Amino acid sequence: MDRLDPDSEIALLTMAEAQGLPFSASFRQSRLAHGVITLVLTVLFGGFLGAWAAGVMGPEAGFFWWAGFLAIALFLRLAWGSYRAACGPANWVMRIADDALLVKFRSFLNHRFPAKDPVVARIPFRAVKGVSMYGARRVLPDSEGAMVRVDWSRSLDIELRPGVDTEPLREAVRHERQSWEPALMGKKRSNHFPIQVAGDHVVRIAWRGAQDRVVPRVDAALDALIGRVDVRRRPKIENQERLDRASTEVQENALIDLVRRGDKITAVRTARALYGMGLAEAKRFVEELDGNAP
Repeated sequence: MDRLDPDSEIALLTMAEAQGLPFSASFRQSRLAHGVITLVLTVLFGGFLGAWAAGVMGPEAGFFWWAGFLAIALFLRLAWGSYRAACGPANWVMRIADDALLVKFRSFLNHRFPAKDPVVARIPFRAVKGVSMYGARRVLPDSEGAMVRVDWSRSLDIELRPGVDTEPLREAVRHERQSWEPALMGKKRSNHFPIQVAGDHVVRIAWRGAQDRVVPRVDAALDALIGRVDVRRRPKIENQERLDRASTEVQENALIDLVRRGDKITAVRTARALYGMGLAEAKRFVEELDGNAP
């Protein structure tokens, strides 16, 4: 296959290199969504503290009182960390520059990862064949294993022209998914991965889903790209009524998609419901599926 000219190739940039580039529009995870969650947990935590101060919750309180108090304290700590990250300069997913799209594949929740890593893909408009909205509706298992929970997700698909080399970006995204941040007790990371390289020529940006609330909406992104690239208004919708009735290939692709959207817990639960696996076996199965997929 013929290669495109060098000015049409994807370039990988560090955060510092990308932050210095001018842009006309920026899209980020919603601060409001993280703020509301943090506020609700703060109110609940304050209620427990008020009950303790009033003597309602003392040493004689039952196990569930103290378990609830500790659980809310833990979730509140995580929520405050997410909210602070959402208010930071690393919270953006896509920017529109004069001649290119800037797509950041490092989650804002992993902003403490090494600064030397390339985390932004500069995709020239000349390399883009078209952009569109991609939606997926799947019926997934609930906590009891019954197929009743509906999972909706929306993404922005950037379709690249034939000849654009996506392998460096694919490898950088794979490296990002395997990175860890040193922590006081070992290592840590957020399993939030906003970008996928789907197939050979599609860069998929998660816009709405279990872990994503990108603002402005995907329609605003499409509007901003009119006149720069081919904007396809008709969305592509993948509508699977029941995942347990789908083919094995469709099921496995759905599991891979859940993992790469950062929802590994749901992927493992779904594998258990689909194939009757135990917890450890389902976890290994999902990890192997993800590791073997391109």
